Parts: sequence; C-alpha cells; structure tokens
Amino acid sequence: MHHLTLPWTPASIAQRNGRGARVGSKASKVRVRYYCGKGSFDDFRMKALKSKANWIGDILTSDASRMANADANSQEEMNLLLAADPEDYARRVEEAKKKAEAIARAAAEKRAKIDLNELVKMQHALKLPVNLVESTLTNARTTLDSRRQYIASKQEELQEAIDKGQSYLEKSLRFEIVELSKEINKAQTNIRRGERQLVRAKKAEQRIKQLRPEVERAINAGLVDVDIDILTHGDKYVLLPDGRTVKIGAIYSRYSGDSYIRVMSLDIDASEAVCDEIFKSRIADKLHKKIRVRFDNLGELSDMPESEASLREWGAQGQHIYQVADRVTKAEFVSLLKASQLLLTDDYVVYRDAEGKLADYALRESKTYGYGTIIKSGSLSWLAQNADKIVYPDTNDVELKTATAGWYRGDRSTRHVEPFMIALFGRDFQKEVDNYGETANAVVIASVVSDYIAKQLEGTDREGRNFKGEGKSQYGAYLLQGQYDPAKYMEWHISVRNTAYVPEQYKNKDDFTATLQETFALKTREHLAATISTAKERAHKVWLNYRDQLKASLEDIIELLKRVPENASQMAYMYRTYSSNHLDYETNNYDVLFAHAVRLGLVVENSITEGCFADSVMLNETVSRINAAFAEANKDREGLINNLKLKAGLISKDEIDAAKANKAARDAEAKEEAESAMRDSITIKRNSQALTGGKAANRYNFAPDEAICLQDEEGKDGALYRAKDTLKAKFRAKYHNGKITGQELMGSWWIISAQHSMQDVLAVISSYK
Repeated sequence: MHHLTLPWTPASIAQRNGRGARVGSKASKVRVRYYCGKGSFDDFRMKALKSKANWIGDILTSDASRMANADANSQEEMNLLLAADPEDYARRVEEAKKKAEAIARAAAEKRAKIDLNELVKMQHALKLPVNLVESTLTNARTTLDSRRQYIASKQEELQEAIDKGQSYLEKSLRFEIVELSKEINKAQTNIRRGERQLVRAKKAEQRIKQLRPEVERAINAGLVDVDIDILTHGDKYVLLPDGRTVKIGAIYSRYSGDSYIRVMSLDIDASEAVCDEIFKSRIADKLHKKIRVRFDNLGELSDMPESEASLREWGAQGQHIYQVADRVTKAEFVSLLKASQLLLTDDYVVYRDAEGKLADYALRESKTYGYGTIIKSGSLSWLAQNADKIVYPDTNDVELKTATAGWYRGDRSTRHVEPFMIALFGRDFQKEVDNYGETANAVVIASVVSDYIAKQLEGTDREGRNFKGEGKSQYGAYLLQGQYDPAKYMEWHISVRNTAYVPEQYKNKDDFTATLQETFALKTREHLAATISTAKERAHKVWLNYRDQLKASLEDIIELLKRVPENASQMAYMYRTYSSNHLDYETNNYDVLFAHAVRLGLVVENSITEGCFADSVMLNETVSRINAAFAEANKDREGLINNLKLKAGLISKDEIDAAKANKAARDAEAKEEAESAMRDSITIKRNSQALTGGKAANRYNFAPDEAICLQDEEGKDGALYRAKDTLKAKFRAKYHNGKITGQELMGSWWIISAQHSMQDVLAVISSYK
C-alpha cells in the first residue's frame, strides 16, 4: 500500500491500512510505504502522526494520572512561533486534538463493548452443561438425517400423485412436506446453536482470563456503563444491541402495566428470557410460570422497589388469612385490600357488620363442574370496599380474642372460618378459645342445662315418639321384644357433645357438658320407666278386650276359618292387620287371636293370663303354641270346621260321620284317577346299569337295580317337575341328565334310592297332578 499523501490523524492512517488488510484477502501480509520529502512538512507531519498515535495509546492504557508529550508540545510551540496568526493556529490545533481524542475514545468504547459482550457470552458458555449440549446436538443431527430421508420419499410420492391427478393426496402430501421442512429447519437451527455453544464452551475459560482485565479497565475508565458484578457473574446478564442490559431477577412491565414479569433465566442463543408472571392488574387472573419472552419484547424495565414487587408478588399468589400476620402489618393489610393487591384464598373472611358484630362473608363458591371452589365475581370489589371492616388477626389484641372466642362458641356456623381461628389462636384454637371469656358457676350451669333439655324435649310430644313412651314403636318394642333402648330416643333429640346452647360469654363449656351428661342419664332412666308404664297400661287394656272376646260367636269363627287357605300352618297371621311399623303391638290383635284359640280348643283358657299380653317371652311362647296346635288341627280342615259346627249346634254327629265317609270315597277315587293319569305320562323303571354323577352334596352313586328312575314326558309342565322339591326333601331325589350315547338313561331323569317305597313316591307325585 502506497501513501502519496498523509492524513491529519493516526486513526485515518489506520483506516487506510485497514483497507489493505481486508478480511478474505489471500495475502499473508501487507507492505505499507509512506512518501515524504526529506526535511519537508510531510516529513514533520509523519513524525507528528507517529508521536500522536503513541500519545493516544498511552492515554488509553497507562495508569498515570497525568501525561505529557514533549515532542508535541515543542512542535506546537515551534509552529506557533512560525505561524502568521498564532492565535488562530492554536485554536485549530486544539480543535484537531479534541476531534482526534473523541475518535480515539469512540473506537475504545466500541472495542470495550465488543470485549464486554464476548465476556458475557463466555461466562454463559462456561455454565453450559456440555454433556447435555452434546446429547442435544446428536439428537438434532439424527432428526435432521431421518427427516431429510423422509421428506425425499414424500416428494417422490407427491410427484407420483401429481402424475396420477390425485388432487386430494397431493394436497395432503404438500402439507406434510411443509411440516417436515419446518422440522428440518428447527433441527438445523438447533445444530448451529449447539455447535456455537460447544465452540464457546471450549474456549470460554481461556478467553475469560484474557477478557476480564480488559473489561475491568474499560469499566474503570468509563468506556462502558455496567455493574462491576458483571465481571464475575456475567452469566446472569445479557447485553442487547440497543445498549440495554437484561439481568436475572429484573422486573419488567408489559401490556401497559397489565402484567409484571421477573426474569428467571436467560437463553442467549435463542435471544429469549424465561420469566415468571409475578402479578397482574387483575389479581384474580392466573399467573403463568416459565414463559419464554424475546429480549426485545420484555417491555419496560420497572423502577418498582424490590420490596414492593415482592409484596405484590406475595399478594398475587393467594394467601390464607393465617399467613397474613407473619408478612404484613394491619395497615399494610388494609392498604393491599383497598388496592386489590391481596388475593385471599380462604372460602370465608371475617369482618364486622354494621352493628360492629363479627360475621363472615363467603369469598368463594363451589364449581359447577369438577372439584373445588372458585372466587365469586364481586368478591374482590367487596374486599376493596370493606377493607377497613375486614378483621386483621392481631394475636396481641386480647379484646378481639375474647369477642372471637364467644362468637365461635355461640355460633356453629363459624366452623368454616377455621383459617381465621388458626391465625388468631394457633393450630390448637379449639382449646385456646377456652382461655377467653367468663366462668359460669354451678347454679347457672344447672339452670342453662335444664332449660336446654326442656326445650329439646318440648317439641317431641307427639303420637309417633315422645318422652312418655306413648309411641307405638316405643311401648311396642318393650311388649314384643322385651326391651326398649331409651338412649336412642334421648340421643336423637339431645347431643351430650353439643355446646351450642351454652351462652357465648362462658368459657367453661366442659362444666356444662359434665352437667348435661348427668342430667341426660337421669332423664333417660325417667323415660324408660315412663315407657314401661305405658306398655303395661296398653297390655292390660288388651287383656280386658280378650276377656270380652271369649264370648264371641262360634259362627263368626267358622266364617273366618273358611277364608283360611287349606295348607295354612299359622293361625296368628290371620288376625294381623297391615302396618308399616313392625313394632305396632295393637295390629297383632292378640285379644281376638287368643280368645278364638281358646274357643277352637287349641289352648286351654286358664293358660292365658295377663302376663301373656305384657311379658314378651310368655307372649311369643303362647303364639307359638297356638300356631303349632292350629297347624296340626288344620290338616283335617273339614273335621276342624265340623267340630266347631257341632259345638255351635249347626250339625249333628251322624252328619259328620257321613261327611267323613263321603270324603274318604272321593279322596280314594281322586287318588286312583291321579295315579292312572300320572302313569300315562311318567316312565318308571329300575336301573340296569350303574349310575354315577352330580357334584358335592348332589353327588350320587347307585349300583344296578338300586335306583327308582322317573321321567315325565310333559317336562316342566308335568307333575314330576312340580314335585321335585318335595321329592328332594323327602326322598333325597337326584337329577340325572343323560347326554352320552349308549347310556341307559338319556335325557332328564329323577332318580331315588330303591330303599324308599314306590307307593310313597307315587303318592307325592300324584298330589301335584
């Protein structure tokens, strides 16, 4: 490079030379030549330029507080002496000097910014998990190769679809190729990023050692305006092209102050910051975490003090009332509520109503879907409007604790404000509230308990159940079951664990509970005695009715028997009237039942005493004797009715004998007809082969000629099927289903041991014909 003329500043010479040493030049070096006439002004200028360059370098790099350039000073003095207008020349020299200094400082600032930016990047690179980067890079390269192969095959399919005119397939393939191209671009981006990261990571430590002193000097010289902390914690910073600095922990305001975010981490390769929303203008809105925001979209750097930002972040996260007192004062609590900067997450909040009394307000409501609750619309505005009325849980306020303890004891609905109770009294608040309030004496306790029990039992005096035991299920349980549990009735109306009846000013509720338990036990015994007395009165009344029923007409009893089924085995049920209450004593009509049993001769009259009506054991034994006697007598139903008619004088002895003879003849004739018809449809034979089958209790094993085998051609419609349960019960009959070809018994058969009488078996079957 040849300089035929000389510029006026060292920077201009450097700029000229830089045009020769361009990036990409194939020459390994550039030779520079300067042309100056010996002893000419150009020669002087050349020396001055070199001296000026050294002087500027010393200014920028030397630690000296003062610096002098003797050559320049002497040359200036010489030029001033030679100049025609020394003052004008001095002014021009000073201007040139300042301009040269400004250019040199600008270059130094530019160099310092470059070094600072590289130092920050290297500190980021030093923190990179190299193994993870290498793994990600390997995956990206694998993805790139596979997607390139896949997109090539799809392009071939696309060309084939175009050739065949398959427009729908063509459209689908084009869309798929576009998506594959996006994946390829993403993989290529990841590869480039990973390679850059690895290159930086490998040289990071060495470059940091080289750059840190240079940057520190630049900071001290004022060439860059950054925090000195960046020298050792550069990985927490990012320098933007516009000169701004992004730092981890910094807070930014977005969307005109609608959202505030805090920078949590930095991704310099993606030019993104990972941020958390710390609060919004609408406090109830959801806060998003780990959102990625481009550096140029972070918004305005907030000048909000960290203490205020942390407090607003705390309030926006949602707090229980028991977490409030540990963080904010009462004044701050009210201020945050008024500004809608505190989101309370409890279902209810405690406040003072218009009369100054403690009350609760529901902040949240159940979801219409899913689980849990959501804050009600209007709750935040209500909190802001009533902030001065919301009760702050001041643990040092004894007056508040006393009032709250009384409110809690006297109002069961306060159970849903437990978070407030925890905040004011602690986790063991149920016991702690007993330390606040008045102590009632024994006289007051007895009076309050007595009034409470009287009030609870006052509304129970009705026919169904009452304290006198006049309810049918009450005295009925005693008469029919021999026992009645009075505690169930008492516990239904009085809870010995309840303390809501205790006036709220009294704190010794345990004393009230002890007195209530004693009184409860006394009243329970009184109730049992009253119920037994009522039961005996009702039983005596039924006993008197029984005496009257002994005079009942036999004709009425005969008509009743005619309506009774022939196979009935119980007499008691015929006299029972329907009732949904199984303990209804009167619906059993024991007076009529016992009287008719005496008249029928089923029991003797002197065996029926008043105790048979009042004592459950005697009552049940009497009913059992009557049922057993009736079941036996009802086997000869016609004879039973005829004997009653004979007693009533409605029939003679000869007529009874004639009726019996006619019945025997009819029965014999019917039996013969049934057996004849039965034999026509039922096959009966002895087994000639061994029979084995069944499982568990139904297992059978008969040798040849040891079983009676029966088969009804009418199947389920025949008498044999209808008689099967009786045959099984009486003769232990077994079912045999022959399915194997060649068996003696094919199809459905019933088999009975030949030890039983064939005549008895047929008699049972014929009864079902």
